[in-house]
Amino acid sequence: MEVIHDRIPEKIYISSFLKKILDNKNFCILDIETTGLNKKNNPIILIGLLYEENSQINIMQFFADHIKEEKKLLESFKKVASKFNYFITYNGDTFDIPFINFRLNHNSIDYNINSETTLDILKVVRKHKDLLELPNCKLKTVEKTLGINREDKISGKESIKLYYSYIKQKDLNIKKVILKHNYDDIYYLSKLLSIYDVINNLATININTNLKGHNINIKFDLNSLNINGDILTILGKSSILNIPDQIYYGENYNFGWKCSTGNFKLNLQVYEGMLSNKKKCIYFDKNECTLNIKTVDKTQYRVPENIILIKENKKLIKKNFEPLLKEIIKNIFSII
Repeated sequence: MEVIHDRIPEKIYISSFLKKILDNKNFCILDIETTGLNKKNNPIILIGLLYEENSQINIMQFFADHIKEEKKLLESFKKVASKFNYFITYNGDTFDIPFINFRLNHNSIDYNINSETTLDILKVVRKHKDLLELPNCKLKTVEKTLGINREDKISGKESIKLYYSYIKQKDLNIKKVILKHNYDDIYYLSKLLSIYDVINNLATININTNLKGHNINIKFDLNSLNINGDILTILGKSSILNIPDQIYYGENYNFGWKCSTGNFKLNLQVYEGMLSNKKKCIYFDKNECTLNIKTVDKTQYRVPENIILIKENKKLIKKNFEPLLKEIIKNIFSII
């Protein structure tokens, strides 16, 4: 069993949102390589950990030179892993963490990773798949979306075949390929943490407007968007002003704004319909609104001029909703 330790003179970028989740706790990025997908029968042959120490990235890889060395590997891993409060993975809640915990117990090692101390980036990506406009949630797909192009040429399945070849031949070049695959997985996962910034930017609609000489910035959070019956609700946060709270009711909309805290709420009346391709949709009808709305539908569908599609099935049509929201807010602020 061998422990390979590498240091890279750079820091791990952590967004402000992720900092709140981690709460200044020690964390590491984790990825495992096994001889198969069955945790009962397939041992772990490589664990990679990445963490920051003394303002630089540290990468530790615990490598079993033979299948029989799994227990030694896990014992060495335990000594290092027990120092961390959080484990960041990609699909780790489903695969890596349960696999490690089972193999630890199988080898009578008194340690396990608590599921409450894990952060699975795949879950974050899946939740925002439509917002990110991803065709799928595969790791390499997400990496490409963020402009990450790695050199790694093998898959996890190929890594298994290579490991068995290494056991027989003890070819150091094969070992290097296996280690490089795992190394790249954890190193580029550290770069993937910027996904929080990307999601935050995509999920935030910024509106700059003016009220009685006051410049006001409003940030709407698309994650707060909810449709209950025929009412669409979205929450926002504005600049704080020392003026009375504002409540306004229109024909098919209303909004409330607590100026002292900046909390903002907008309700719109929307309608459910069926598109030509038989997909369900949610739409806004300009004819039902007393505001002068010039926004037009930008989808490929041929809809009447008064209709603006908001959702196609469950997917928000941001290119329609964002300009509509901005126009409604600016219209309201011009009359209150």
